Amino acid sequence: MRGQVRKDLHDEDAANYRWTDAVLERHIGRAVEEYSEAVPYQAYQDITAVADQRAYSLISYTYLKDRPDSIVRVCAPWVSTQVWKEARFRVWNNSLYLLDDTLPTAAGDTIRVFYGRRHTLDATTSTIPQEHEPLIALGAGAMAALEWANYAINRVNVGGGWVDRNYIDWAEPRLQEFMSTLAHLKAQRAVSEDGRVSPIQAWDSWKTI
Repeated sequence: MRGQVRKDLHDEDAANYRWTDAVLERHIGRAVEEYSEAVPYQAYQDITAVADQRAYSLISYTYLKDRPDSIVRVCAPWVSTQVWKEARFRVWNNSLYLLDDTLPTAAGDTIRVFYGRRHTLDATTSTIPQEHEPLIALGAGAMAALEWANYAINRVNVGGGWVDRNYIDWAEPRLQEFMSTLAHLKAQRAVSEDGRVSPIQAWDSWKTI
């Protein structure tokens, strides 16, 4: 990913990089955060049911504890060979509450919690779909250029006194394209989760943590 960003920035002279790896990684991380808000990594967490119990603590599930708003659907009980049964739920004070009048759970049943989480992008793992990698590079490159524009103000530049303005002119349309594309992807996701495609299609790529 760093290589893709450097190509966009025309910063491929390894002996004279303008941006260090650490700086680019920070901007790539920012782009991944923005991407994850629009297109979160689809995951699920299984909780073992207790007979006639409505409240289940999320404390031991780090991401669900920190981002309870990331929960999309809860199925109780979850049986992979049967039609899923979606449960009404609320999250309060790091606990998941099932709201249905009749609890369709017995001891040992599986409660499956579907949620969206931050994507992983590091030296060994990437959950970013390959077709969206250029989008991450686009956003990260624009952010890096804008930061450089700020850094170039009131400095002596061999490119002249308009270096900062040139970087801004280059970066702003790219950042706008990045954000507008994320908005479009988020709208597409909302249509999918609204039930206008079958649940099997919508959840086909969901993964366990």
